[in-house]
Amino acid sequence: METQTDKLLLNARDVASILSISRALAYRWMQDGTLPALRAPRGRVVRVPRAALEQWIEKNTRAGDSAHPAEASVIRAEARRGGPL
Repeated sequence: METQTDKLLLNARDVASILSISRALAYRWMQDGTLPALRAPRGRVVRVPRAALEQWIEKNTRAGDSAHPAEASVIRAEARRGGPL
């Protein structure tokens, strides 16, 4: 069985887990273009490429928002490993 960290394409449940958000919010962000998502032609399948999600996290993580400057890099490392943020 493929683990979350092995997947190249993530579903809404995976994205929600990585970002520590609800699955409903993950779906909304995937549908409205907030997150970089791939949609199957004429299908309902929507997936987020892991590499694109990591880039999105990098772009949308501001080190100034953290209590400690190293915290932003820890968040990015957790996302790459598929752990909680």
